[in-house]
Order: sequence, then structure tokens, then C-alpha cells
Amino acid sequence: MWLMVASVPLLPAVLMVSSRFRVKVSSLCHRALAWALRLVRGKVCVRSIHAFVFSNCTHGKADSVLETFDLYAGTHPSFCISPQTAEAVDEVVRRVRPSRVLELGMHCGYTSVRLLRLLPPAGRLITVEQDPLTAELGEEIILVSGFKHTQFQVLTSSSAEAIQTLHSHLEPDKETSAGLDLVLMDHDP
Repeated sequence: MWLMVASVPLLPAVLMVSSRFRVKVSSLCHRALAWALRLVRGKVCVRSIHAFVFSNCTHGKADSVLETFDLYAGTHPSFCISPQTAEAVDEVVRRVRPSRVLELGMHCGYTSVRLLRLLPPAGRLITVEQDPLTAELGEEIILVSGFKHTQFQVLTSSSAEAIQTLHSHLEPDKETSAGLDLVLMDHDP
């Protein structure tokens, strides 16, 4: 109570400073909010997104899973890519027509599902996630979307470690070369 009484005389000064330096103050507030969300999201976001998608989507339908992700992202803070970025990624995948894709940074599995639904039936996605819990929940979302383990592989390691051991995860077959057709880095370096 005493803190509120002590802060009332400062209110006009705070309002004057905030109106005079509105852009700088809003930028500072935006950065503080982004920092707080990054701090909270890593521990809470993955479980809440997983629970929401798992309980609200139509199992076995990748498009339903993606729509449910978008619904969640529209009402909650999340690291899922924006609809514009998602469309751009889809366009690149359609143009390149890859059969082997490496995704660095799986998070909740949103981009993994987007990629898998555009790959050919014999296509394969290798996705990398550093956090074991996030990797497990993301893998479950991919399976709920209707994809099989033969279509994807989740590597639980840092991107740098995964790249060093990548050759052991690429199985050459008769239809494709032993390399990758597309690499997507879905996290900050």
C-alpha cells in the first residue's frame, strides 16, 4: 500500500517521459516482453502446445494438426513460424521437390509436419532437436499427424553435433543420391 502512495506523485513525470520518448520506451518494453516470453516459453510452451494440438486435432490428418497449431498460435505466444513464412517454406519445398530434408530445430513439430506432408511417399525427413522433452513431444505430434517412423527420424542433439554425425543417418538407396536435397534451419544459430 505504501508503495502505491509513494508512486502516485511520480505518475505525471512517468507519463511525460513516456510520451516524449514513446518510441524508445515502447521498444524497451517490447524487448523486455520478448525476453520474458523467451524465458517462459522454453519450459511451458512445448507442453501446452502439445496438449492443445493433441486434444483438438483430427488424428491422422496433417492439415488438421497444422490448423490446430495455427489456432493455438493465434491465441497464445509460440515459436511456430508465421503463416507467411509457412507459405514461403511450402513454396520452396514444392519448387525443389526434395526427397531428403534436414530440419535443424524441431521445437513442437509444426514445420516438420509441414515438410513431411509435401515430401514424396519415399521421402525422408531428419529433424534435430536439442531438448529431449521437446524432441519427444514433437515426435508424438508427427505421429499424430499420420506419418510413420520410416518417413522421419528425430535426432536429439545440438545441430552442430548432428551435422558431424549426419553421414551415418543417410542411407543411400537406388532412387536418390546419398546427400540432402534441402536443409532448413528453424532456430537461431
